[in-house]
Parts: sequence; C-alpha cells; structure tokens
Amino acid sequence: LGTLGMAHALDKVLEAADQLRDRDDIVFLLVGSGASKNALLDQAQKMDLPNVRLLPRQPKSAMPDLWASCDVSLITLRDQPLFSTVIPSKIFESMGMGLPIVISIPAGEATEIVEDSGAGIFVPPEQPAELAAALVSLADNPERMKELSAASAEAAAGHSRDRLAVEMLAHLEALTVNDRG
Repeated sequence: LGTLGMAHALDKVLEAADQLRDRDDIVFLLVGSGASKNALLDQAQKMDLPNVRLLPRQPKSAMPDLWASCDVSLITLRDQPLFSTVIPSKIFESMGMGLPIVISIPAGEATEIVEDSGAGIFVPPEQPAELAAALVSLADNPERMKELSAASAEAAAGHSRDRLAVEMLAHLEALTVNDRG
C-alpha cells in the first residue's frame, strides 16, 4: 500500500505471484501509484496473474480498511547497498495494524527492527522463489502467523512517536546536564 516505485522491486513480487498462481489462498494486493505502476500493470496483464489485484491510489481514509484486509505486510526494496540504510515507514504501519511482516530488503537496521521484535521474517531481496516459499510457509502455518501478528502489535507501542519523542527529550536533557558539568 503506497508508492509503487522503481526502488520497490515489485516486478520480483509479480514473479513470486506467478510461482503461486495455483494457490487460491495467497493473493497479492498492490495499491497506490508511482513510477513503476504502468509497467507493473502491463507485466501483470501479460502474465495473466489470477492472484494479483492492482488498485489505484486510495484516499488516506481508506487505508485502515485496506490494511485490515491483509493477512501479511510485504515490504520490498531492490538489492542495492543504499537500501540497507533505509527504514521504510510501512514497518510501523504494519506493526500498528498487528500484521506479520515479510521484509525483503537488504539487511540493515530495518530488517533488525522486524526480526528483533519478532514481528516478521526476512527474505533476501529480489529472490522470487524464496519469497514465494516464505509466503507458502506462513500460509500453511496459522500458529506462526498468530505469533508474528501478536509480536507485531506488541512492537508497535515501542515505536510510537510519543515514546520516541520522550526518549529523544531524555537524551537531550542528559546532554544538557553533562555540558553544565
């Protein structure tokens, strides 16, 4: 849900969807706009994927319902070193909705946040077969999905803006006290 950009490796997501075309319990929902949208529409149409739904950009008011229609949040970025330093905000939206996260980006702080919190699983970026296998594993293991969902919801509180603001203020106050000697 959000930007369908060149950085997101969504062509590889469509390749994973192609590998799962016979699974009627796994459907990919891509919602938004961006530089890759038209190419994705063309690719999905050419591949004739029965398990992919592409929706145009939606109003912000529709986001909670769209998130609630998902069983898993898939967060992807291309396999470029730069992206190991990126922390997609979608991680925190997913946690806020209590969704298990499948994160497929270069290893870095974002993957650590997801794995350390127990909110999701890591799949190496741009690996459609591994992504498909991970999604099948989750779909076939409802207990694991419940565990990830609970951990995701629990982790959300640790990343709230209010909590982070309080922590930042405490750090700044500590610096001020130390500077006064």
